[in-house]
Amino acid sequence: MTQVGIGWRQPHYEALLRQRPRLGFIEVHSENFFADGGAALAVLERGRAHYAVSLHGVGLALGSVAGLDPWHLERLARLVRRIDPVRVSDHAAFARAPLQPGQPPVHGADLLPIAFTEASLGILLRNVAQVQDRLRRPIAVENLAAYLRWADDRVAEAQFFDELAQRSGCTLLLDLNNLVVNALNRGDDPVAAACRFVDAITPQHVVQVHLAGFSDRDALAIDDHGSRVREPVWQVFGHAVRRLGPRPTLIEWDTDVPALDVLLAEARRAHEVMAAAWPQCMSMRATPATTPAAPSARASAPVQASAPAQADAELHTREAQRQQQLLRTLWRRELDDALAPWLYETGARAARGLAAYRGNAAAIAERALAAAYPTVRQLVSADSFALLARSVWQRQPPQCGDLAQYGAGLADAIAADAQLASEPYLADIARLDWAVHTIEHAADATTPVPGLQRLADEDPAKLRLVLRPGLQVLRSCHPIVLLWQAHWACDGDGVATGAAGSDGLHDDAVDERFAAARAALTRGDAETALVSRTGWRATVQRLDASDTRFFVALLSGEPLARALDAAGDGFSFERWLQRALTQQWLRGVEATAGHD
Repeated sequence: MTQVGIGWRQPHYEALLRQRPRLGFIEVHSENFFADGGAALAVLERGRAHYAVSLHGVGLALGSVAGLDPWHLERLARLVRRIDPVRVSDHAAFARAPLQPGQPPVHGADLLPIAFTEASLGILLRNVAQVQDRLRRPIAVENLAAYLRWADDRVAEAQFFDELAQRSGCTLLLDLNNLVVNALNRGDDPVAAACRFVDAITPQHVVQVHLAGFSDRDALAIDDHGSRVREPVWQVFGHAVRRLGPRPTLIEWDTDVPALDVLLAEARRAHEVMAAAWPQCMSMRATPATTPAAPSARASAPVQASAPAQADAELHTREAQRQQQLLRTLWRRELDDALAPWLYETGARAARGLAAYRGNAAAIAERALAAAYPTVRQLVSADSFALLARSVWQRQPPQCGDLAQYGAGLADAIAADAQLASEPYLADIARLDWAVHTIEHAADATTPVPGLQRLADEDPAKLRLVLRPGLQVLRSCHPIVLLWQAHWACDGDGVATGAAGSDGLHDDAVDERFAAARAALTRGDAETALVSRTGWRATVQRLDASDTRFFVALLSGEPLARALDAAGDGFSFERWLQRALTQQWLRGVEATAGHD
């Protein structure tokens, strides 16, 4: 299956590396690997040793009038340098806009529909050019599944994408499932409409094809990537192979992810359809695009005629107003009359489209916060957590497209929630969860520790210990370490190895841990937690008073001598150093300012 790949998602990390099935490539979501270090990046590099990797983004928001997020673009560029992917792609969508004029942009964390207008094309050209200049390679831009249409669309969608590729030097990622979904939601024949799009696109622009499943919900087809590829999509795929020639083709399956064998069966079917369709059009001599094209001169040239700065200012302002209005409508959770004039559909059809995007937002918020706060998620009911997630989403919208960065304010939201006031420890557990989440994405420890010999040779008043990135000390009036460890199977160093009970402990042993935590809560025990990382896994350990004072001094940047004084009598630096080296607390030893 040299032309067919699968989306590589977390449930299949281990199985794919163990089985190593024959695939043309694997594709991952770029934003899942923006971290400074940790297990995900290490796994991706192992996958890259066996397969070509395609990086597919969901957060660049290429169609945003507000422009690109510089942080996001730099993280993507760093990942591209590290992985050297066979392709880089993202969507012709917007997500960034201010909720109020003059405010900084928020990120909708969704793929929101752009208009098919000349002004919108100019905005997309500007942003694509910026990405290609930074990456020094073409980016493949994907067509979108959209649940709303704009009343002033003037350019046919296929022509819009052809113009984009022709004028920017980018390539196209053709998502056939999205074509079928859009046709169904318009009330068109899905196969005929999607095939017309394929016939209208320039074959040389297309470098990859996506196939996925969709669901039917409230009279809408929803592009949820949560099932097998549907029959209309297979029919369009056969037509696309005959029209375009074989292209690298991906099976996307992102929700309700099945066993790897199911995904591989879909990939085999794609290979069979491609093999059956291609001999009928050998005379077309289309060249399969299996490797990235060389950077194009157009990719780095400034866009002239369609750049927003040179476009009609009124039309550019109109696009900004449109995007801001849709984000405001989604965040306010009501059908805003101010949005209605922009829309092609009105009434119930518009309401269904908005409901689909609002449903996406609620699901995204809950998934993002559940990933960052797994202990909090276990401590409260499913309904309470869902309400809490929506509340935080409304009050503190994401600022970037990497949702691993989202959710730092949950602890404060819990502390301010009157319904959760009966569980005062919950906010501190949230802070502990966030510290664990943060350090699991922090830079990997370096070995050996630089400057370690200086401890034997130099005055401790002139030295400073540098702790590893992300290490935190959390003080609480509650037994937060006992509570946290009661919910997770931990080894002797406080490394979580799974949910409670997954370490082989009998139910009565798990019950004992919960009983100890409840008793400590009743007594009002206070605890200080040290959050660090051994290898790729976070550790949560209880600190005594002297260790707490020592760590706090080090984290404040105090010289070693002052940190030792703060620790007080009875503190053993030799014992501490041995543990620091074993558990990777220490990043280095350096001279204090003025003592180099």
